[in-house]
Amino acid sequence: MPREIYFEHVIVGRHAKVTAIDSQTNVEVSVFGPASANPRDLETLALRKLQFRLSSQGDRAGGRPPPGGSRFA
Repeated sequence: MPREIYFEHVIVGRHAKVTAIDSQTNVEVSVFGPASANPRDLETLALRKLQFRLSSQGDRAGGRPPPGGSRFA
């Protein structure tokens, strides 16, 4: 089954947030940029960030994040 990636676009004032979500692992990443930026460029950036995140997780539990949820700074 091919992997599907979903993109969510949110614009607030002069800022744009694009979230990329992997349908198989539910891993998501977000990028921010100016609202005037080309949406495709922000999608490309989010996709590359997601690919990096998935590759850094390796095959650990099928690519799912470790138990314990998210880490907050």
